Amino acid sequence: MNQHGHIFVSDSDNNLVIKWTKDASDGIIVAGGHSDGENSNQLDDAEGIFVDRQSNVYVADSRNHRVQRFNSFM
Repeated sequence: MNQHGHIFVSDSDNNLVIKWTKDASDGIIVAGGHSDGENSNQLDDAEGIFVDRQSNVYVADSRNHRVQRFNSFM
């Protein structure tokens, strides 16, 4: 959870990261969501996430052997 109360969830089966806001019925895709792959807008088995103080999202993209940074999603 970041300082704004948003919860970020890594969905490795669907290759995306979703942000949930308080009382939301649907989450917002903030990373991936374009099928699995190696392009900068794709993930392949997103296993871990970290959100910094500026709400930038860092994703451990395990099958691509990289960590990707996605700009602030407040």
